[in-house]
Amino acid sequence: MMKKATGLIAIVLTGLIISSCDQKNASLVNRRVATLEKIQEVKEAQKAKEEKERVRIEAEQKEALEKEEEERAREQTALAQAEKEQKEAL
Repeated sequence: MMKKATGLIAIVLTGLIISSCDQKNASLVNRRVATLEKIQEVKEAQKAKEEKERVRIEAEQKEALEKEEEERAREQTALAQAEKEQKEAL
């Protein structure tokens, strides 16, 4: 009877140890998966941030170019006006 009880206790303890190890391993796997998912999320967020920054820079460049063209057009208009006044004065 004592051998059966000892054997039963050994089997139960072995099962508990295996269960505990499985839980620890599952926890580690979940952490790794969560970490990989987090890394992926961070990479995607970084790409989105870079894309947003690129679009902002392009918009600023376009705006600067438009202002430059407007300034050039104003200068040409002023020059044409000055030439016209000069011709009228003669």
